[in-house]
Amino acid sequence: MKDLKQNHHPKNNLQSLLIEFLNGKTLEGKSLSQFAPFLLYSSLLIMFYISNSYKTEKLVREISTIEKQLKDLRSEHITTKSQLMYVSKQTEVEKLVNNKGLRSTKDQPFVLIK
Repeated sequence: MKDLKQNHHPKNNLQSLLIEFLNGKTLEGKSLSQFAPFLLYSSLLIMFYISNSYKTEKLVREISTIEKQLKDLRSEHITTKSQLMYVSKQTEVEKLVNNKGLRSTKDQPFVLIK
């Protein structure tokens, strides 16, 4: 008769605990006070997970707005740089100076030697 009786023993303690938890046998004999630390721990983990996801979403939104601002500033920089290059051309400078009464000289520049 001993040969017909099979004893099922899990390989390790963790596996047996997992099987008991999934079967619901752990809830049968224990009171709520024994589960309080586990419930508190799991609720804290859930709250941490939720707050972490909200912070991550906020950070992603901030990154996208900063990237948009960077794109706008980059285009403004290029526009300003091209305007400066146009205004600093010699012909444009001469036009601005002629309006003030100054003229460009026709004589060659010379070097003063001591």
